[in-house]
Amino acid sequence: MSDEIKGIIELREEFSGIISPPNGAQGLQQAIQTGLLSRLIGEGVLENARKAELDELAILAERLDLARPEAEYRWALILRRFSRKLMEVAVSELHFDKKTETTLIKSLNYTDKIYFLNTKLELKRFIKKCGYEDYYFMDRIARQEKKIFDRQDMKIENRLYIMEEIKAKGEPLTVEELAVDAEDLKERGVCGDSGCDWILSALLDVVIVDPRKNKAELLLKEAMKIKKNPARILINKVNWVK
Repeated sequence: MSDEIKGIIELREEFSGIISPPNGAQGLQQAIQTGLLSRLIGEGVLENARKAELDELAILAERLDLARPEAEYRWALILRRFSRKLMEVAVSELHFDKKTETTLIKSLNYTDKIYFLNTKLELKRFIKKCGYEDYYFMDRIARQEKKIFDRQDMKIENRLYIMEEIKAKGEPLTVEELAVDAEDLKERGVCGDSGCDWILSALLDVVIVDPRKNKAELLLKEAMKIKKNPARILINKVNWVK
C-alpha cells in the first residue's frame, strides 16, 4: 500500500470519527468550514454544487445527530447530497473496504428507486436485484432522510407492511430460500459442476411471481423446462410487470 493511499485512509477514518456521535453535526460543520470535506469528496464539488445540494448539506450539518450512529450511514447521507457520478468516483478513491464500498455505491444508485416501489412484486424484484442487506441499508437511509429533512413519505410504512406480509407468509426472496439447491439440480442432470447458478436465479424469478411454486418437485420440473428452453426466463420476467 502506497503512502498516498495510507494518507487517504487515515484522513477518511479521521472524518468518520469527526461525524460520529455525540457531536457529529458539529464535526460535519467544521469539516465543511476547514475544507476537509472537499478534500474527501473531490476538489471543486462543493464550489460547483447546485443551491439545492448546498441547502440539503446545510440541513444535514445541523441535524446529522438524528441519524443512526454508524459511520457508513452518515457517509451515505452526506454522499447522497451530491451528484451520483461524482460521488461514485469519490467512494472509489476513498479506499473503503470492498463491502462498504459496494453498499455505498448501491445506496447512491438505488436508494431513490425504493420511493417508487408500490407493490409486493416490485419490492421482491428490487430485493432480488440488490440483496436483503443492501435493501435494508437503503430503507434505513430513506427513514433517516425523512426525519432529517422533514419529508412526508407514507411509502416507507407501506414497504414495512409488505415486508411483514412477505415474512409472515414465508415467501422466498433469495436463492437460499428455494426448496431446491445446486445439488438437487445436479442429481436430476439439470446442470453439472457449473451452470447451476443461472438456473437457480431463474427459479427464484418463478417463485417471486408465485410463491406457491416453491416446492421441490415443481421447481425441478421447471428447471428442466428452463434448461431446454432458456427463453422461459424472459417469459417469467415479463410476468413481473403484468
